[in-house]
Amino acid sequence: MDILRSLGHPEEIYNLFRFKMGGCRTVMPKLDRDTMSESLQTCYRYLNETSRSFAAVIQALDGELRHAVCIFYLVLRALDTVEDDMTINLETKIPMLHNFHTYLYDTEWKFTESKEKDRQVLEDFPTISLEFQNLATVYQEVIADICHKMGVGMAEFLEKKVESLNEWDKYCHYVAGLVGIGLSRLFSASELEDPIVGQDTQLANSMGLFLQKTNIIRDYLEDQLDGREFWPKEVWSKYGKKLSDLAKPENIVPAVQCLNELITNALQHVPDVLTYLSRLNNQSVFNFCAIPQVMAIATLAACYNNQQVFKGVVKIRKGQAVTLMMNTTNIEAVKATMFQYVEEIQPICFIPWGWGMGGMGGMGGMGGMGMGGMGGWGGWGGWGGWEICLLSQSQLVCGIRVIYKSQLLQKNTMSESLQACYRYMNETSRSFAAVIQTLDGELSSPLTINPVCITYLITRALDTVEDDMTINLETKILILHNLHTYLYDPEWKFTGSKEKHRQVLENFPMISLEFRNLAAVYQEIIVDMCNKMGLGTADFLEKEINSLNDWDKYCHCVGGMLGVALSRILCAAELEDPIVGQDTQLANSITLFLQKTNNIRDYLEDQLNGQGFWPREVWSKYGKKLSDLAKPENIVPAVQCLNELITNALQHVPDVLTYLSRLKNQSIFNFCAIPQVMAIATLAACYNNQQVFKGVVKIRKGQAVTLMMNTTNIEAVKATMFQYTEEIQPVCSVAQLLESSPMSESLQACYRYLNETSRSFSAVIQSLDGELSCGGGDARRQTCIFYLVMRSLDTVEDDMTINLETKILILQNLHTYLYDPEWKFTESKYKDRKVLENFPKISLEFRNLATVYQEIIVDISHKMGVGLAEFLEKEVESLKDWEKYCHYAGGLVGIALSRLFSASELEDPIVGQDTQLANSMTIFLQKTNIIRDYLEDQLNGQRFWPKEVWSKYGKKLSDLAKPENIVPALQCLNELITNALQHVPDVLTYLSRLKNQSIFKFYASSLNGLKVMAIATLAACYNNQQVFKGVVKIRKGQAVTLMMNTTNIEAVKATMFQYAEEIHQKIPPGDPSLEETQQIILSIQNLCVSHGSSGLSNHLSSIFLLYGVMLAVLSYQYLSYVWV
Repeated sequence: MDILRSLGHPEEIYNLFRFKMGGCRTVMPKLDRDTMSESLQTCYRYLNETSRSFAAVIQALDGELRHAVCIFYLVLRALDTVEDDMTINLETKIPMLHNFHTYLYDTEWKFTESKEKDRQVLEDFPTISLEFQNLATVYQEVIADICHKMGVGMAEFLEKKVESLNEWDKYCHYVAGLVGIGLSRLFSASELEDPIVGQDTQLANSMGLFLQKTNIIRDYLEDQLDGREFWPKEVWSKYGKKLSDLAKPENIVPAVQCLNELITNALQHVPDVLTYLSRLNNQSVFNFCAIPQVMAIATLAACYNNQQVFKGVVKIRKGQAVTLMMNTTNIEAVKATMFQYVEEIQPICFIPWGWGMGGMGGMGGMGGMGMGGMGGWGGWGGWGGWEICLLSQSQLVCGIRVIYKSQLLQKNTMSESLQACYRYMNETSRSFAAVIQTLDGELSSPLTINPVCITYLITRALDTVEDDMTINLETKILILHNLHTYLYDPEWKFTGSKEKHRQVLENFPMISLEFRNLAAVYQEIIVDMCNKMGLGTADFLEKEINSLNDWDKYCHCVGGMLGVALSRILCAAELEDPIVGQDTQLANSITLFLQKTNNIRDYLEDQLNGQGFWPREVWSKYGKKLSDLAKPENIVPAVQCLNELITNALQHVPDVLTYLSRLKNQSIFNFCAIPQVMAIATLAACYNNQQVFKGVVKIRKGQAVTLMMNTTNIEAVKATMFQYTEEIQPVCSVAQLLESSPMSESLQACYRYLNETSRSFSAVIQSLDGELSCGGGDARRQTCIFYLVMRSLDTVEDDMTINLETKILILQNLHTYLYDPEWKFTESKYKDRKVLENFPKISLEFRNLATVYQEIIVDISHKMGVGLAEFLEKEVESLKDWEKYCHYAGGLVGIALSRLFSASELEDPIVGQDTQLANSMTIFLQKTNIIRDYLEDQLNGQRFWPKEVWSKYGKKLSDLAKPENIVPALQCLNELITNALQHVPDVLTYLSRLKNQSIFKFYASSLNGLKVMAIATLAACYNNQQVFKGVVKIRKGQAVTLMMNTTNIEAVKATMFQYAEEIHQKIPPGDPSLEETQQIILSIQNLCVSHGSSGLSNHLSSIFLLYGVMLAVLSYQYLSYVWV
């Protein structure tokens, strides 16, 4: 049968015969029992009877270590038998587990009441304890210590389930991690391994966790049948109501998703496994440790995305197991095996290639090389090893691939000089090294990788010369002009550099030797590039970048030529069509796009280094000196200059898309495309952003990761380019509004204040259609003025430097100041004080609005001012007070906007007339904010939770944050969330009335998007202790999905249903508000019942992920003045 199962794998058949004909002795020598005592022979018999596989590797260990590990195994097997036996009552089991380590010294103790299959280790425990006492003291101490800790840990989990991932790690530590630690200490005690093996408990623990998690994942069905649950609820609860539900055929899709997430978690231990194994010296110890690890990853590969886990048993074939055992003889073999099975998982994960171990790599690094950043194909700078692998399963697997590929490249098959070249590449740019070494398939050939590696090192040498300010100009120009000739000089090197990457100059003979070992076609390309790049770089050492033509020429010299050279190399390798290398205009343009992005983003860094790469033709229109743009008083022209340069850079995007559309090799496509989408994301982050002149502008790590994961084809790249140009567009439209005529100076100022105080709300206003007009003004203008008036009120309220008497006076009378052309307030210290200092311009434009809009704004600002003033002097006591405060701080905004849109005649009058619904819309948001921000408000001395509720659970509101009060604190939290949920029916009714697409889009980008994020936030907060310890946030990806799906009322209902159900699942038994919570959830779900089944399954393509994150962030920023 074993041979039949291996018919499709001839190497396994060979190894099966080899193993059975004696090959097993290679890894598992025969045990000599003749010299053993009768009791020790019995112990080995029990070992073979309870675990043939474990017995095989134990019996292969050298010397006295073999006996120590055998006894260690049997002691833990006895402990495990007690834990697993469901017929032993808890009163007996728990004391036994706690005290089991003491029985090791009791020669008569045994337990004869077990019904478990391995009960002989308990019934004949005196034989085991006898041999334990015959061990050396050092071994006894290790075994007794681990036995004690494991027993205590097992007892702990008898009375509780595995809830969180942390608890999963903890449980696996008790039942397996401690085994790894104990074994490691035994190895070191035997002196067969170095002391570090036993001392590094983190690695030893990780070894055990990897095996244990694999067992738990594989044995889902068996454990379910035995009434046991070891999958962490934190994971499986996302995919079903009960863990047992995953075995139901109708739940197979979420079940497999849950399975894959757990396998991903287990794979995070692989780096520790490799590090641990690489430290082992003794062959028998290595085999003992390594074989189970490769079996484990083979098992995970067999389980990944496999429905059989929920239907029966998943096993690796015996021939497969034998092959693994026969081949697992050294660390290189283990790495190769790990790589093989990760590759097996990879196609199922749809993993994009080009992920760098130490960074985001790719063609065209944002990290910068040379004067102003040589750009080139060189990496965004690393995040540091395996930290990145925590982000997602595909990133993790891809990260594993990087390590194996890079380690495979370091095999001793390389010449010493080539090994040195790869070492220099890794030392000077881990990201670029990672990108090269992850090129897939035929690109892994040295015929391709070596030319790219050498090309990189030569450009790095040029760059090092250029950047080194300690080299005098005459010498520098000489080297730059002639470096291409030094490639044929086996002795040339330069030892006078002080630059950090000087090793490429000091060891240039190694690089030039490997250059000469390349095929002639590659040598010609590299020499040509080096010659032209050296001349161009030297040219710009003695002149500034004056015109836009100079800027293009400079970027061509330091970046474009590298793009051209690499394109020619890829074509010379016959991996891309000749046109890719021949069309130098496109190859140049894709790197100019990267280089210009670098130059734009790095303005401040370059200024601090005495360098300037912005073209004078542009910046001279906005200031006398380039450095003047960094002065605060010049921020407006500085941003205008910035925007003009970004617009110039964007002109290369069509060439970028044309170039990428020609690529046919997937690995090369990712290599080239990822930096391009990073670049446009960076430009979007820089556009109209003052931070460029104050510090560093970076795209977020999560944003970068999502871009990399989504950049898999030309359509995805186009979607991303479209997304970020759309992101730039609303901000751009503000600038265009300010420049278009006719617009008064005061209105231009209002739009500028709007943009400066909230770019997000500014963008939302710009999305309003031109058709939104009525009488004396369009909706853009009226909403802008309304926002600035609300911002003024908010600034007064939040400014703690204004005395109470003055503050109340302003709040109560601000609506009258709208008709006072001279009123302003210049004593504020708050960040947005400009709206008070320049209030005359706002009030002027207010008076230019149609009367209908003036009346609405005056009415709302009056009511809000009075309300805010009222709560400056009193606390939120009752639930009615809470409603009232939320009405003043948020509800009135919803009412005003509703009235404005009805006044525009684009929504029915009922939208503006039904103030209850409009009020409820924003109270829902306000309450969510107040609930979530408990701790932040406490730290700021503010209290917005109603005393009527919290006083039932504590003497002071601050008491809820104390650990000993966590139970009543959660009950209070749950009651408030239940109260907030009562507004959801009103929210749905309001949204269902909107008919104008422009207005719905306005709500979708701001208010409406927040509705679904509010209920997601409440679901995250419900029964969550973290509310009292720190910050509870919904995940970026979650926020994105919500924003992208909130396009119509049906999608909103589906989302509300989903999160209502999530809260329902979290309701703890005995919660005081349990019945009320269930009732409101049922009400919500009844409203959404026809839509709940669809949920959010119809997600938009993940390429739009970052657009959603941007909208989510912008929307939250917009309502920061509404939410306390």
